[in-house]
Amino acid sequence: MPPLHPVEQALADLCQSYPELRWELREGEWHMGRQEEPKEIWIEQEPERYSLHTPEWHGHYQELEDLIIDLDDLLDGSLTTVQLFRNGEPAAAWVEETDEPGEDHWNNVLYFSPYDPREWEAQPLRIWKEVRTVRRLTGPEPFPTRRKEVILEGAPPARLIMQDRVVETFGPAPTGTRWLVQQPERCLVPMPWAFQTQQRKDEGGEIQFRYQDDHGTILWIEVLEHPDTLDTPMPDDITWASTSTLDATEVGNFEVIEEDPAWERLAAQAEHKWGEKRLLINFTFAKLTAVSPEPYEAHLATLLEHTKLTLW
Repeated sequence: MPPLHPVEQALADLCQSYPELRWELREGEWHMGRQEEPKEIWIEQEPERYSLHTPEWHGHYQELEDLIIDLDDLLDGSLTTVQLFRNGEPAAAWVEETDEPGEDHWNNVLYFSPYDPREWEAQPLRIWKEVRTVRRLTGPEPFPTRRKEVILEGAPPARLIMQDRVVETFGPAPTGTRWLVQQPERCLVPMPWAFQTQQRKDEGGEIQFRYQDDHGTILWIEVLEHPDTLDTPMPDDITWASTSTLDATEVGNFEVIEEDPAWERLAAQAEHKWGEKRLLINFTFAKLTAVSPEPYEAHLATLLEHTKLTLW
């Protein structure tokens, strides 16, 4: 008989300790649960790591041994999965010890940028809610799933914000802004405090970012490769703290949008060097014609000067 896959051997060992458990292989994933009940916990092998899943959360592990420890604790109810929602939309998820809620946590999953403190602050129209889920599938008095919902007073835990790490690497953001790391372009942006992030999916299902202030003015930032260096590789000596260098800028003026004369558009472009590579960062403001252009012209000057490409 050929040897078992390492995951299968680990699950077989667990089932020897807990005869009430069973595992099954489904489309390359190992699902675990009680004999006659839904298998709601599963393991997936990814390139160079493993992931552990429940319906509420998932975590990544370099070592299978560490995953099995957490799996064992999930099965006996020692670990609780915690989901954080902002106005009903998933914001974060993690696991923590059931007997010490809020004391320790790991394997955070974040759905909003951890580098943008505005995403995590308390606001009048924001409702933050935690959903805590625990299940005990082994040992005495097992139960499938228990959930508790809690509406938070104020903001969620400050530990979810990592702005300090960005400041330690790149220095303070210009006055009136905070550093924002726009993904997937890896664009380090000095975002004015007045603008908040909005995430939307395009027709292809890809997440698109834009930013909006209280006047309804919208800012888009797009990164493109210069057509002359499409095949040029990135430099070999890039580190996490490396950034591109501003080479040239081109700035237009606010012009009325023909399709909707109540709105004006301002476009600008910054050309950056990164070794032999050249990249283009496009900035576009769209505002109501009745709103003064002066603040956005000032914002644009800061954006052009301080926005950079990074590996962050």
